Amino acid sequence: MRTTDMGGDRERGAWGVLQRGERLLRLGDPEGAAVCARRVAARDPDHLGALELLSKALWQLGDLEEVVRCARRLSSLFPYEPGYFAMEAEALSELGRLEEAKAARQRANEAVLLSRQAAVGDSDWESPSARGAVFLPVSEDGPDRTEAIAVARPILRRPWTA
Repeated sequence: MRTTDMGGDRERGAWGVLQRGERLLRLGDPEGAAVCARRVAARDPDHLGALELLSKALWQLGDLEEVVRCARRLSSLFPYEPGYFAMEAEALSELGRLEEAKAARQRANEAVLLSRQAAVGDSDWESPSARGAVFLPVSEDGPDRTEAIAVARPILRRPWTA
């Protein structure tokens, strides 16, 4: 079976197609990567890997309207992931749709809160070093294209010792 053949074992076939798409993207062929992503998405419209690869390829192709649609699809499937709202916000900012971008940033902040609520009872959650997402700045004076979209903080863990 070829790596791009999706017959037979669908998961393995989809994985192979997406791996090929990721390679094409790294080699500077976002059109080929988008074809791979769309091929998987045609069989499974909710496939996380296909939607993420498609978003990256569309970004490189400059098709920001489609990036917004992909980001909205991803965030509807995975509402606890603030990164999808941040992707939407950045694309909207680039398109000059600043009020919509501001709203997407606010939804990213809400996703952080939802994640926190979902993690209630997880003792590691309260540890400052266990947090991977932080609030996104949203200017009250109006959106600014130069606003930071996200601030990542490394998860610091002490090395395991015997």
